[in-house]
Amino acid sequence: MHCGLDPQDALELPRTAVSGGKLDTRRGKTGVPVWVPLPKPVLEVIAQEPMHPATTLALCANSHGKPWTGSGFRASWRPIKLKLEKEGRSSLT
Repeated sequence: MHCGLDPQDALELPRTAVSGGKLDTRRGKTGVPVWVPLPKPVLEVIAQEPMHPATTLALCANSHGKPWTGSGFRASWRPIKLKLEKEGRSSLT
């Protein structure tokens, strides 16, 4: 959301993609390089990253410490998204 990545690209971000407050990766479908300064809310979450065995960032690991799959993430995100939309707190589609 903050970085303009496709969900699948975001879910696959390795920990090494974040360095010096910046995101350095490539788009999955096109291979186009992406270099983005990370906004403060993202940096704050990453700074509080819990330890887990997944090779991905904390926000990209499930409750078992494994990388999210696209379908697993969508299934878990959907009820949260619907609740936020019902409360008028989200305009994400």
